[in-house]
Amino acid sequence: MNTVEGLRLVNLRCLRDTGLVQLRPLTFLVGNNSSGKSSFLRALPLLRQSVEARTAGPILWYGNYVDFGNFDETISAAADPREICFEFSSKLHGIQGRSQLGPHYYRTYSPYPSFFDDTEVKFLLAVHLSPEDRTSAKKWTITIVKDVIEVSIESNGAISAIKVNQHVLANQEAGFHLVPEGKIFQGIARDDPNEEKQVGWLYNEFDAEPFRHGFFEKLLIEQLSPYCSKSTTVTSKLKLIASIPLGSREQMWNALRNYPRGTQFWKRHFAAVPVDSTEFDKIRCLFIASKLSSILFCADNIVTTFAREIRYIAPVRATVERYYRTQGLATDEIDPQGKNLAMYLQSLTYLQREEFSKWTEQQIGFSVKVDSTTDHLQLRLQEVGSPQEYNMTDMGFGFSQVLPILAQIWITTLQRSGTSRPRIYNPVRIVAIEQPELHLHPRLQAKVVDLFTAAVNQSKTSEIKLGIIAETHSETMINRLGQLVIQGKLDPADAQVLVFNKPSPESRTNVTVSTFTPKGELLNWPLGFFLADNE
Repeated sequence: MNTVEGLRLVNLRCLRDTGLVQLRPLTFLVGNNSSGKSSFLRALPLLRQSVEARTAGPILWYGNYVDFGNFDETISAAADPREICFEFSSKLHGIQGRSQLGPHYYRTYSPYPSFFDDTEVKFLLAVHLSPEDRTSAKKWTITIVKDVIEVSIESNGAISAIKVNQHVLANQEAGFHLVPEGKIFQGIARDDPNEEKQVGWLYNEFDAEPFRHGFFEKLLIEQLSPYCSKSTTVTSKLKLIASIPLGSREQMWNALRNYPRGTQFWKRHFAAVPVDSTEFDKIRCLFIASKLSSILFCADNIVTTFAREIRYIAPVRATVERYYRTQGLATDEIDPQGKNLAMYLQSLTYLQREEFSKWTEQQIGFSVKVDSTTDHLQLRLQEVGSPQEYNMTDMGFGFSQVLPILAQIWITTLQRSGTSRPRIYNPVRIVAIEQPELHLHPRLQAKVVDLFTAAVNQSKTSEIKLGIIAETHSETMINRLGQLVIQGKLDPADAQVLVFNKPSPESRTNVTVSTFTPKGELLNWPLGFFLADNE
Protein backbone atom coordinates (compact mmCIF):
# COMPACT_ATOMS: atom_id res chain seq x y z
CA MET A 1 0.00 0.00 0.00
CA ASN A 2 3.05 2.26 0.22
CA THR A 3 2.02 3.74 3.54
CA VAL A 4 2.73 3.11 7.20
CA GLU A 5 1.11 -0.19 8.20
CA GLY A 6 2.73 -0.73 11.60
CA LEU A 7 4.09 1.38 14.47
CA ARG A 8 6.53 0.60 17.27
CA LEU A 9 7.44 2.90 20.16
CA VAL A 10 10.47 2.46 22.40
CA ASN A 11 11.13 4.37 25.67
CA LEU A 12 8.14 6.70 25.25
CA ARG A 13 7.05 7.37 28.84
CA CYS A 14 6.05 4.02 30.37
CA LEU A 15 6.15 2.27 26.99
CA ARG A 16 9.55 0.60 27.11
CA ASP A 17 8.88 -1.32 23.89
CA THR A 18 5.44 -1.82 22.38
CA GLY A 19 6.69 -4.21 19.72
CA LEU A 20 5.58 -3.61 16.16
CA VAL A 21 1.81 -3.00 16.23
CA GLN A 22 0.02 -3.49 12.93
CA LEU A 23 -2.54 -0.75 12.28
CA ARG A 24 -5.87 -2.32 11.39
CA PRO A 25 -8.93 -0.35 10.24
CA LEU A 26 -10.36 -0.54 13.78
CA THR A 27 -8.01 -0.54 16.77
CA PHE A 28 -9.20 -0.08 20.34
CA LEU A 29 -6.79 0.58 23.21
CA VAL A 30 -7.74 -0.65 26.70
CA GLY A 31 -5.93 -0.84 30.01
CA ASN A 32 -5.75 0.55 33.52
CA ASN A 33 -5.20 4.24 34.11
CA SER A 34 -1.60 5.38 33.51
CA SER A 35 -0.76 2.21 31.60
CA GLY A 36 0.35 3.99 28.42
CA LYS A 37 -2.79 3.94 26.26
CA SER A 38 -2.90 7.70 25.82
CA SER A 39 0.85 7.90 25.23
CA PHE A 40 0.54 5.40 22.39
CA LEU A 41 -2.41 7.18 20.83
CA ARG A 42 -0.94 10.67 21.25
CA ALA A 43 2.23 9.58 19.48
CA LEU A 44 0.15 9.90 16.30
CA PRO A 45 -0.71 13.62 16.61
CA LEU A 46 2.85 14.07 17.92
CA LEU A 47 4.08 12.89 14.53
CA ARG A 48 1.70 15.20 12.72
CA GLN A 49 2.75 18.32 14.61
CA SER A 50 6.39 17.33 14.06
CA VAL A 51 6.07 17.24 10.26
CA GLU A 52 3.82 20.30 9.96
CA ALA A 53 5.99 22.77 11.86
CA ARG A 54 9.42 24.12 11.07
CA THR A 55 11.51 22.47 13.74
CA ALA A 56 15.14 22.27 14.79
CA GLY A 57 14.88 18.50 15.23
CA PRO A 58 12.76 15.62 13.92
CA ILE A 59 10.29 15.56 16.84
CA LEU A 60 8.30 18.50 18.25
CA TRP A 61 7.25 17.53 21.77
CA TYR A 62 4.95 20.51 22.33
CA GLY A 63 2.78 21.79 19.50
CA ASN A 64 -0.71 22.41 18.19
CA TYR A 65 -2.11 18.98 19.06
CA VAL A 66 -0.38 17.44 22.08
CA ASP A 67 2.06 18.41 24.80
CA PHE A 68 4.66 15.83 25.84
CA GLY A 69 6.74 18.50 27.59
CA ASN A 70 10.31 17.88 26.49
CA PHE A 71 12.68 14.99 25.87
CA ASP A 72 13.54 14.45 29.55
CA GLU A 73 9.86 14.40 30.53
CA THR A 74 9.00 11.96 27.74
CA ILE A 75 11.73 9.32 27.91
CA SER A 76 11.22 6.26 30.12
CA ALA A 77 12.95 6.60 33.47
CA ALA A 78 14.83 3.32 33.06
CA ALA A 79 15.76 3.84 29.40
CA ASP A 80 19.25 2.61 28.57
CA PRO A 81 20.51 3.93 26.24
CA ARG A 82 18.70 7.24 26.66
CA GLU A 83 17.00 7.33 23.29
CA ILE A 84 13.39 7.30 22.11
CA CYS A 85 12.61 5.27 19.01
CA PHE A 86 9.82 5.45 16.47
CA GLU A 87 9.66 2.56 14.02
CA PHE A 88 7.35 2.37 11.01
CA SER A 89 6.66 -0.66 8.83
CA SER A 90 5.37 -0.77 5.30
CA LYS A 91 4.94 -3.13 2.39
CA LEU A 92 5.87 -1.45 -0.86
CA HIS A 93 3.98 -2.00 -4.09
CA GLY A 94 4.79 -0.61 -7.49
CA ILE A 95 7.45 1.93 -6.47
CA GLN A 96 9.76 2.08 -9.46
CA GLY A 97 12.67 4.40 -9.96
CA ARG A 98 14.88 5.00 -12.96
CA SER A 99 14.62 1.52 -14.41
CA GLN A 100 10.94 1.86 -15.30
CA LEU A 101 10.95 5.23 -17.05
CA GLY A 102 11.05 4.01 -20.63
CA PRO A 103 13.83 3.30 -23.13
CA HIS A 104 15.71 6.46 -22.17
CA TYR A 105 15.38 5.90 -18.42
CA TYR A 106 19.07 6.59 -17.81
CA ARG A 107 18.59 10.18 -18.99
CA THR A 108 15.93 10.96 -16.43
CA TYR A 109 16.63 11.12 -12.72
CA SER A 110 14.03 9.78 -10.28
CA PRO A 111 14.40 10.34 -6.52
CA TYR A 112 12.70 7.01 -5.76
CA PRO A 113 14.56 3.72 -5.49
CA SER A 114 13.11 0.74 -7.30
CA PHE A 115 11.61 -2.03 -5.16
CA PHE A 116 10.26 -5.41 -6.05
CA ASP A 117 6.53 -5.65 -5.27
CA ASP A 118 5.53 -6.68 -1.75
CA THR A 119 8.92 -5.72 -0.35
CA GLU A 120 8.69 -5.46 3.44
CA VAL A 121 10.51 -2.45 4.88
CA LYS A 122 10.90 -0.89 8.31
CA PHE A 123 12.15 2.61 9.07
CA LEU A 124 13.40 3.38 12.60
CA LEU A 125 14.25 6.82 13.96
CA ALA A 126 16.12 7.03 17.28
CA VAL A 127 16.33 10.48 18.89
CA HIS A 128 18.33 11.65 21.88
CA LEU A 129 19.16 14.85 23.73
CA SER A 130 22.19 16.56 22.23
CA PRO A 131 24.81 18.40 24.36
CA GLU A 132 23.00 21.59 23.28
CA ASP A 133 19.78 20.29 24.96
CA ARG A 134 18.11 19.80 21.61
CA THR A 135 16.26 16.71 20.42
CA SER A 136 18.23 15.38 17.47
CA ALA A 137 18.45 12.22 15.40
CA LYS A 138 20.92 9.71 16.81
CA LYS A 139 20.39 6.77 14.48
CA TRP A 140 18.37 5.57 11.53
CA THR A 141 17.83 1.86 11.02
CA ILE A 142 16.21 0.77 7.77
CA THR A 143 15.32 -2.87 7.21
CA ILE A 144 14.57 -4.07 3.68
CA VAL A 145 13.34 -7.66 3.95
CA LYS A 146 16.30 -9.02 5.98
CA ASP A 147 18.92 -6.43 5.05
CA VAL A 148 19.65 -3.83 7.72
CA ILE A 149 21.05 -0.35 7.05
CA GLU A 150 22.31 1.57 10.07
CA VAL A 151 23.21 5.25 9.92
CA SER A 152 24.81 6.71 13.07
CA ILE A 153 24.52 10.49 13.45
CA GLU A 154 26.55 12.87 15.60
CA SER A 155 24.94 15.84 17.36
CA ASN A 156 26.55 18.21 14.86
CA GLY A 157 24.93 16.41 11.94
CA ALA A 158 28.01 14.45 10.86
CA ILE A 159 27.47 10.82 9.86
CA SER A 160 29.82 8.73 12.00
CA ALA A 161 29.06 5.37 10.38
CA ILE A 162 27.02 3.77 7.62
CA LYS A 163 26.59 0.02 7.96
CA VAL A 164 24.79 -2.56 5.85
CA ASN A 165 24.31 -5.93 7.53
CA GLN A 166 26.98 -4.99 10.10
CA HIS A 167 29.54 -4.21 7.37
CA VAL A 168 30.96 -0.72 7.93
CA LEU A 169 30.92 0.87 4.47
CA ALA A 170 31.64 4.45 5.52
CA ASN A 171 32.95 6.07 8.68
CA GLN A 172 33.23 9.69 9.80
CA GLU A 173 36.27 10.25 7.62
CA ALA A 174 34.11 9.68 4.54
CA GLY A 175 32.61 13.14 5.14
CA PHE A 176 28.86 12.40 4.99
CA HIS A 177 26.57 14.80 6.85
CA LEU A 178 22.90 15.75 7.14
CA VAL A 179 21.34 18.27 4.77
CA PRO A 180 18.09 20.18 5.39
CA GLU A 181 15.83 17.94 3.33
CA GLY A 182 12.93 15.93 4.72
CA LYS A 183 11.26 16.07 8.13
CA ILE A 184 11.68 12.71 9.88
CA PHE A 185 14.44 11.20 7.75
CA GLN A 186 16.69 13.93 6.40
CA GLY A 187 18.88 13.77 3.34
CA ILE A 188 22.61 13.15 3.47
CA ALA A 189 25.41 14.58 1.35
CA ARG A 190 29.17 14.33 1.01
CA ASP A 191 31.06 17.46 0.08
CA ASP A 192 34.19 16.32 -1.67
CA PRO A 193 35.41 18.50 -4.55
CA ASN A 194 37.64 15.68 -5.81
CA GLU A 195 34.65 13.38 -6.17
CA GLU A 196 33.00 15.73 -8.64
CA LYS A 197 35.96 15.30 -10.98
CA GLN A 198 36.10 11.54 -10.54
CA VAL A 199 32.47 10.48 -10.54
CA GLY A 200 30.15 13.46 -10.43
CA TRP A 201 30.32 14.28 -14.12
CA LEU A 202 28.91 10.86 -14.95
CA TYR A 203 25.64 11.90 -13.31
CA ASN A 204 24.91 14.72 -15.70
CA GLU A 205 22.86 12.31 -17.78
CA PHE A 206 20.87 11.39 -14.66
CA ASP A 207 20.30 15.10 -13.98
CA ALA A 208 21.23 14.37 -10.37
CA GLU A 209 23.19 16.35 -7.84
CA PRO A 210 26.89 15.52 -8.27
CA PHE A 211 27.82 14.78 -4.66
CA ARG A 212 24.86 12.69 -3.64
CA HIS A 213 25.73 9.26 -5.00
CA GLY A 214 29.38 9.01 -6.02
CA PHE A 215 31.01 7.43 -2.97
CA PHE A 216 29.29 4.03 -2.91
CA GLU A 217 28.96 3.76 -6.68
CA LYS A 218 32.71 4.10 -7.01
CA LEU A 219 33.23 1.22 -4.55
CA LEU A 220 30.58 -0.83 -6.31
CA ILE A 221 32.10 -0.24 -9.74
CA GLU A 222 35.37 -1.63 -8.44
CA GLN A 223 33.55 -4.64 -7.00
CA LEU A 224 31.73 -5.34 -10.28
CA SER A 225 34.74 -4.90 -12.56
CA PRO A 226 35.90 -8.56 -12.48
CA TYR A 227 32.54 -9.58 -13.99
CA CYS A 228 32.63 -6.98 -16.77
CA SER A 229 34.63 -7.08 -19.96
CA LYS A 230 37.42 -4.56 -20.41
CA SER A 231 35.32 -2.71 -22.99
CA THR A 232 32.49 -2.04 -20.50
CA THR A 233 32.39 1.68 -19.78
CA VAL A 234 31.85 3.26 -16.39
CA THR A 235 28.61 4.73 -17.70
CA SER A 236 27.32 1.25 -18.55
CA LYS A 237 28.15 0.08 -15.04
CA LEU A 238 26.26 3.05 -13.60
CA LYS A 239 23.22 2.14 -15.69
CA LEU A 240 23.41 -1.36 -14.27
CA ILE A 241 23.58 0.00 -10.70
CA ALA A 242 20.60 2.29 -11.31
CA SER A 243 18.41 -0.45 -12.81
CA ILE A 244 18.49 -3.15 -10.11
CA PRO A 245 15.50 -2.98 -7.73
CA LEU A 246 15.82 -3.55 -4.01
CA GLY A 247 14.39 -6.73 -2.56
CA SER A 248 15.40 -10.06 -1.14
CA ARG A 249 18.82 -11.66 -1.70
CA GLU A 250 17.38 -14.05 -4.31
CA GLN A 251 15.45 -11.32 -6.15
CA MET A 252 18.50 -9.08 -6.47
CA TRP A 253 20.76 -11.97 -7.51
CA ASN A 254 18.33 -13.00 -10.26
CA ALA A 255 17.98 -9.40 -11.44
CA LEU A 256 21.75 -9.07 -11.75
CA ARG A 257 22.22 -12.44 -13.42
CA ASN A 258 19.47 -11.68 -15.96
CA TYR A 259 20.34 -8.02 -16.52
CA PRO A 260 18.93 -7.41 -20.04
CA ARG A 261 21.80 -5.13 -21.11
CA GLY A 262 24.44 -7.51 -19.81
CA THR A 263 27.00 -8.99 -22.20
CA GLN A 264 27.69 -12.68 -22.54
CA PHE A 265 30.88 -12.05 -20.56
CA TRP A 266 28.79 -10.59 -17.69
CA LYS A 267 26.21 -13.36 -17.70
CA ARG A 268 28.82 -16.09 -17.81
CA HIS A 269 31.01 -14.71 -15.04
CA PHE A 270 28.33 -13.42 -12.70
CA ALA A 271 26.39 -16.69 -12.91
CA ALA A 272 29.39 -18.33 -11.26
CA VAL A 273 28.87 -16.23 -8.11
CA PRO A 274 26.74 -18.27 -5.66
CA VAL A 275 23.74 -16.45 -4.24
CA ASP A 276 24.83 -17.27 -0.68
CA SER A 277 28.49 -16.36 -1.15
CA THR A 278 30.51 -13.78 0.73
CA GLU A 279 31.36 -12.15 -2.60
CA PHE A 280 27.70 -11.56 -3.42
CA ASP A 281 27.13 -10.24 0.11
CA LYS A 282 29.71 -7.52 -0.56
CA ILE A 283 28.12 -6.62 -3.88
CA ARG A 284 24.60 -6.54 -2.45
CA CYS A 285 25.59 -4.40 0.54
CA LEU A 286 27.17 -1.85 -1.79
CA PHE A 287 24.11 -1.92 -4.05
CA ILE A 288 21.91 -1.11 -1.07
CA ALA A 289 24.27 1.61 0.19
CA SER A 290 24.42 3.20 -3.26
CA LYS A 291 20.67 3.83 -3.04
CA LEU A 292 20.76 5.19 0.51
CA SER A 293 19.83 8.77 -0.37
CA SER A 294 16.81 7.70 -2.39
CA ILE A 295 15.81 5.19 0.32
CA LEU A 296 15.83 8.03 2.87
CA PHE A 297 13.78 10.17 0.48
CA CYS A 298 11.27 7.33 0.12
CA ALA A 299 11.13 6.71 3.91
CA ASP A 300 10.55 10.38 4.68
CA ASN A 301 7.80 10.67 2.07
CA ILE A 302 5.98 7.59 3.33
CA VAL A 303 6.13 8.63 7.00
CA THR A 304 5.44 12.31 6.37
CA THR A 305 2.46 11.59 4.12
CA PHE A 306 1.07 9.25 6.77
CA ALA A 307 1.60 11.80 9.56
CA ARG A 308 -0.08 14.64 7.66
CA GLU A 309 -3.21 12.53 7.26
CA ILE A 310 -3.67 11.96 11.02
CA ARG A 311 -6.73 13.53 12.64
CA TYR A 312 -6.98 13.77 16.43
CA ILE A 313 -9.94 14.14 18.80
CA ALA A 314 -8.86 15.03 22.36
CA PRO A 315 -10.37 13.41 25.49
CA VAL A 316 -12.31 16.45 26.69
CA ARG A 317 -14.25 18.11 23.92
CA ALA A 318 -15.34 21.73 24.15
CA THR A 319 -18.57 22.50 25.97
CA VAL A 320 -21.20 23.45 23.43
CA GLU A 321 -22.26 27.08 23.34
CA ARG A 322 -25.78 28.33 22.74
CA TYR A 323 -24.57 30.79 20.14
CA TYR A 324 -21.32 31.18 18.21
CA ARG A 325 -20.04 34.44 16.81
CA THR A 326 -19.70 34.23 13.04
CA GLN A 327 -16.24 34.86 11.66
CA GLY A 328 -14.92 35.32 8.17
CA LEU A 329 -12.05 32.87 8.72
CA ALA A 330 -11.54 29.81 6.55
CA THR A 331 -11.93 26.57 8.51
CA ASP A 332 -10.04 23.66 6.99
CA GLU A 333 -10.67 20.99 9.63
CA ILE A 334 -12.11 20.37 13.06
CA ASP A 335 -9.67 21.13 15.88
CA PRO A 336 -8.92 18.42 18.48
CA GLN A 337 -11.35 19.86 21.06
CA GLY A 338 -14.13 20.55 18.55
CA LYS A 339 -14.18 24.25 19.43
CA ASN A 340 -14.68 25.28 15.82
CA LEU A 341 -17.26 22.61 14.98
CA ALA A 342 -20.11 25.05 14.31
CA MET A 343 -17.91 27.20 12.07
CA TYR A 344 -16.65 24.16 10.20
CA LEU A 345 -20.14 22.84 9.50
CA GLN A 346 -21.20 26.29 8.38
CA SER A 347 -18.28 26.38 5.93
CA LEU A 348 -19.65 23.33 4.13
CA THR A 349 -21.92 23.71 1.15
CA TYR A 350 -25.67 23.45 1.67
CA LEU A 351 -25.74 20.01 0.06
CA GLN A 352 -22.87 18.80 2.26
CA ARG A 353 -24.64 19.98 5.41
CA GLU A 354 -27.80 18.20 4.31
CA GLU A 355 -25.82 15.04 3.61
CA PHE A 356 -24.16 15.20 7.04
CA SER A 357 -27.52 15.71 8.74
CA LYS A 358 -29.03 12.69 6.99
CA TRP A 359 -25.94 10.62 7.82
CA THR A 360 -26.14 11.34 11.57
CA GLU A 361 -29.86 10.65 11.49
CA GLN A 362 -29.25 7.27 9.90
CA GLN A 363 -26.30 6.32 12.13
CA ILE A 364 -27.15 7.81 15.53
CA GLY A 365 -30.82 8.72 15.41
CA PHE A 366 -30.71 12.52 15.27
CA SER A 367 -30.09 15.12 12.62
CA VAL A 368 -27.79 18.13 12.99
CA LYS A 369 -28.49 21.55 11.55
CA VAL A 370 -26.66 24.86 11.62
CA ASP A 371 -28.87 27.91 11.95
CA SER A 372 -27.24 31.19 11.09
CA THR A 373 -28.13 34.82 11.47
CA THR A 374 -26.11 37.86 10.53
CA ASP A 375 -23.86 37.62 13.59
CA HIS A 376 -24.44 34.24 15.20
CA LEU A 377 -24.59 30.50 14.61
CA GLN A 378 -26.31 27.81 16.63
CA LEU A 379 -26.24 24.03 16.44
CA ARG A 380 -29.69 22.42 16.52
CA LEU A 381 -30.61 18.76 16.91
CA GLN A 382 -33.75 16.89 15.97
CA GLU A 383 -34.37 13.32 17.06
CA VAL A 384 -35.88 10.86 14.61
CA GLY A 385 -39.68 10.87 14.97
CA SER A 386 -39.79 14.20 16.76
CA PRO A 387 -41.11 17.34 15.02
CA GLN A 388 -39.23 19.59 17.41
CA GLU A 389 -35.70 20.98 17.01
CA TYR A 390 -33.62 21.91 20.04
CA ASN A 391 -30.50 23.95 20.59
CA MET A 392 -27.74 21.46 21.37
CA THR A 393 -27.16 23.03 24.80
CA ASP A 394 -30.62 21.77 25.78
CA MET A 395 -29.99 18.18 24.67
CA GLY A 396 -27.50 16.95 27.27
CA PHE A 397 -23.73 17.07 27.57
CA GLY A 398 -23.15 13.75 25.83
CA PHE A 399 -24.24 15.07 22.44
CA SER A 400 -21.67 17.86 22.59
CA GLN A 401 -18.96 15.29 23.31
CA VAL A 402 -19.85 12.86 20.53
CA LEU A 403 -20.70 15.33 17.75
CA PRO A 404 -17.05 16.31 16.97
CA ILE A 405 -16.27 12.59 16.60
CA LEU A 406 -19.17 12.02 14.23
CA ALA A 407 -18.26 15.06 12.15
CA GLN A 408 -14.59 14.07 11.95
CA ILE A 409 -15.41 10.53 10.82
CA TRP A 410 -17.87 11.78 8.20
CA ILE A 411 -15.47 14.40 6.89
CA THR A 412 -12.64 11.87 6.69
CA THR A 413 -14.68 9.45 4.57
CA LEU A 414 -15.89 12.34 2.37
CA GLN A 415 -12.67 14.21 1.67
CA ARG A 416 -9.97 13.44 -0.80
CA SER A 417 -6.37 13.50 0.28
CA GLY A 418 -5.14 17.00 1.01
CA THR A 419 -1.52 16.05 0.49
CA SER A 420 0.53 17.15 -2.46
CA ARG A 421 2.80 14.13 -2.13
CA PRO A 422 3.35 11.88 -5.14
CA ARG A 423 0.46 9.50 -5.71
CA ILE A 424 2.64 6.40 -5.40
CA TYR A 425 2.09 6.90 -1.68
CA ASN A 426 -1.55 5.93 -1.10
CA PRO A 427 -2.80 7.67 2.03
CA VAL A 428 -4.41 6.02 4.99
CA ARG A 429 -6.10 8.64 7.12
CA ILE A 430 -5.97 7.80 10.81
CA VAL A 431 -8.56 9.26 13.18
CA ALA A 432 -7.19 8.99 16.72
CA ILE A 433 -9.88 9.41 19.39
CA GLU A 434 -9.53 9.51 23.14
CA GLN A 435 -12.47 8.21 25.19
CA PRO A 436 -15.26 8.32 22.58
CA GLU A 437 -17.68 6.98 25.21
CA LEU A 438 -17.59 10.10 27.43
CA HIS A 439 -21.04 10.98 28.82
CA LEU A 440 -22.79 8.48 26.54
CA HIS A 441 -25.37 5.87 27.53
CA PRO A 442 -24.21 2.32 26.68
CA ARG A 443 -26.79 2.13 23.89
CA LEU A 444 -25.32 5.21 22.23
CA GLN A 445 -21.80 3.89 22.82
CA ALA A 446 -22.75 0.80 20.80
CA LYS A 447 -24.13 3.01 18.03
CA VAL A 448 -20.81 4.86 17.86
CA VAL A 449 -19.06 1.52 17.25
CA ASP A 450 -21.65 0.76 14.55
CA LEU A 451 -20.80 4.10 12.96
CA PHE A 452 -17.05 3.36 13.10
CA THR A 453 -17.65 0.03 11.39
CA ALA A 454 -19.86 1.51 8.67
CA ALA A 455 -17.26 4.22 7.95
CA VAL A 456 -14.43 1.69 7.73
CA ASN A 457 -16.43 -0.52 5.37
CA GLN A 458 -17.32 2.46 3.20
CA SER A 459 -13.71 3.62 2.97
CA LYS A 460 -12.61 0.33 1.40
CA THR A 461 -14.00 1.53 -1.92
CA SER A 462 -12.77 5.13 -1.66
CA GLU A 463 -9.51 6.88 -2.47
CA ILE A 464 -8.59 7.28 1.19
CA LYS A 465 -8.49 4.25 3.45
CA LEU A 466 -9.75 4.97 6.96
CA GLY A 467 -8.15 3.77 10.18
CA ILE A 468 -9.75 4.50 13.56
CA ILE A 469 -7.76 4.19 16.77
CA ALA A 470 -9.79 4.74 19.94
CA GLU A 471 -8.66 4.68 23.56
CA THR A 472 -11.50 3.53 25.77
CA HIS A 473 -12.61 2.18 29.15
CA SER A 474 -15.95 1.01 27.72
CA GLU A 475 -16.79 -2.68 28.01
CA THR A 476 -19.86 -1.98 25.87
CA MET A 477 -17.76 -0.85 22.94
CA ILE A 478 -15.49 -3.90 23.05
CA ASN A 479 -18.45 -6.25 23.30
CA ARG A 480 -20.16 -4.48 20.40
CA LEU A 481 -17.21 -5.26 18.14
CA GLY A 482 -17.71 -8.96 18.78
CA GLN A 483 -21.45 -8.66 18.11
CA LEU A 484 -20.80 -6.97 14.77
CA VAL A 485 -18.41 -9.75 13.80
CA ILE A 486 -21.08 -12.36 14.62
CA GLN A 487 -23.64 -10.41 12.55
CA GLY A 488 -21.29 -10.36 9.57
CA LYS A 489 -21.09 -6.56 9.56
CA LEU A 490 -17.43 -6.45 10.59
CA ASP A 491 -14.61 -8.50 9.11
CA PRO A 492 -12.69 -9.96 12.09
CA ALA A 493 -9.43 -9.14 10.24
CA ASP A 494 -10.36 -5.44 10.37
CA ALA A 495 -10.50 -5.13 14.17
CA GLN A 496 -8.15 -5.60 17.10
CA VAL A 497 -7.89 -4.64 20.76
CA LEU A 498 -4.55 -3.63 22.26
CA VAL A 499 -4.34 -4.44 25.96
CA PHE A 500 -1.93 -2.29 27.98
CA ASN A 501 -0.90 -4.04 31.17
CA LYS A 502 1.25 -2.33 33.79
CA PRO A 503 1.32 -4.52 36.92
CA SER A 504 2.82 -1.83 39.20
CA PRO A 505 3.76 1.86 39.00
CA GLU A 506 7.45 0.95 38.69
CA SER A 507 7.07 -1.80 36.11
CA ARG A 508 7.12 -1.55 32.35
CA THR A 509 3.93 -1.73 30.31
CA ASN A 510 3.33 -4.84 28.26
CA VAL A 511 1.19 -4.52 25.14
CA THR A 512 -0.67 -7.57 23.92
CA VAL A 513 -2.86 -7.82 20.84
CA SER A 514 -6.30 -9.41 21.02
CA THR A 515 -8.07 -10.30 17.79
CA PHE A 516 -11.50 -11.65 16.95
CA THR A 517 -12.45 -15.07 15.68
CA PRO A 518 -15.23 -15.38 13.06
CA LYS A 519 -17.51 -16.23 16.00
CA GLY A 520 -16.80 -12.86 17.62
CA GLU A 521 -14.62 -14.28 20.39
CA LEU A 522 -11.53 -12.40 21.55
CA LEU A 523 -8.27 -14.30 21.38
CA ASN A 524 -5.49 -13.57 23.88
CA TRP A 525 -7.92 -11.66 26.10
CA PRO A 526 -7.12 -11.38 29.85
CA LEU A 527 -9.74 -13.15 31.93
CA GLY A 528 -11.85 -10.81 34.07
CA PHE A 529 -10.32 -7.69 32.52
CA PHE A 530 -13.30 -5.40 33.17
CA LEU A 531 -14.10 -6.74 36.65
CA ALA A 532 -13.58 -4.53 39.69
CA ASP A 533 -11.30 -7.15 41.23
CA ASN A 534 -9.81 -9.57 38.72
CA GLU A 535 -7.20 -11.11 40.98
